[in-house]
Amino acid sequence: MTGAARLAWLGAPLLAGALLGACVPDSHPLPASGSALFLLDSKPIYAADMLDDNGLPVLPRQEPYEKGVQLFLTSSNAPDHGAYVDVLVSPPGALDLVTTDDTCEQLPGAFRCIAAEDGYTNFKVRSESDWSGTAELSLVGRNTNERAVVTINPAGLPASTPNFELIVEGIEGSQVPAAYTSLSCALEAGQDTGFDKWPEGKIRAREAQVRATPPTDTPGIIKHAPVIIESLHAEAFVTLDPECEPPRDSRLRLQLDAEGLSPRFYFCFSDLGGAMALVATSWQQKAQLNVNVALEPRLLRVVTTDQTVEVGQFQIEVGTVSAFLSALEQASFTVDVRSSDPTVLEVTTPYLTTPLSGQESIRVTALQPGTATIEVTPQLFSSPQCDSDPITVVEP
Repeated sequence: MTGAARLAWLGAPLLAGALLGACVPDSHPLPASGSALFLLDSKPIYAADMLDDNGLPVLPRQEPYEKGVQLFLTSSNAPDHGAYVDVLVSPPGALDLVTTDDTCEQLPGAFRCIAAEDGYTNFKVRSESDWSGTAELSLVGRNTNERAVVTINPAGLPASTPNFELIVEGIEGSQVPAAYTSLSCALEAGQDTGFDKWPEGKIRAREAQVRATPPTDTPGIIKHAPVIIESLHAEAFVTLDPECEPPRDSRLRLQLDAEGLSPRFYFCFSDLGGAMALVATSWQQKAQLNVNVALEPRLLRVVTTDQTVEVGQFQIEVGTVSAFLSALEQASFTVDVRSSDPTVLEVTTPYLTTPLSGQESIRVTALQPGTATIEVTPQLFSSPQCDSDPITVVEP
């Protein structure tokens, strides 16, 4: 090979390298005279509402929890191809920076973005924690004008969400009446043992649901939006189990579907009842239902005090009635009183209210010879029915 040929052969790769360098310049820090512009929308993203044991969000979760960001790097009012900057998040850990193409990369200790031929770089910011607030994007060593703000809302529904409601079925006005399904009868005075205020298989329960209307401007945020259901009273709990089996938790976390409906759940009430608040909350939304849960008597005592009466006796006492709660405190509620044979015994008062102490008398008028019993039931209920001993009416 001649010397001239050798020089030409050696120069070919140098020329190719020069031509390549003209198309893909070496990366370089964005000059101090250059500028960096963050391009992103102002819509908020949402924090996670639950984290697993590794500190990662529990899925599924409310969206959006990430958004795209562009950086436009220029020098001398023109795209600066190959210029790079390092992106910072403040406070640290508020957001994760995520690569979306080859214009940005995670380096040890730095997230670096290098301008493409058009001057743009692309990445995402993502909420990977339950932290909420205002996070700032900035550039290492750059001026304060080259910054951007990302709003991270707490998980849940904003105040602009319409028609946030807690719907509880089977509430009469604001009342949860007694059901009397666990009421026992006793026909004589004596020392009784107490009852469990949570009777197995017979706990009063009301089915419930939370609903909301998807916001017209951001309908997608309603899907998987978390809702916290709470009972603010020791004698009520909330569960997904219609049988109200333990555990008895006062708080339940649910998520809405794309239509704004929660799964159905249940409020369960003890025999002791009381005035209580049932609450659903989702960030800036709150719905509260105040209810009065009636006491649930557990024992109805009907004691016969006179088993033989004479025809013509008027408003004579033949028995007493009293009622007791699960811990055997006396309870006041209204009962219906009937005669099994009104032609033999006529009940003087067709209903009585059990006293908070002592007993209430059952009085009758004896009409003709025969035998009858006194039937006592909760008012407007046919069962349970507690019957007295047989009472015989004889001629005087």
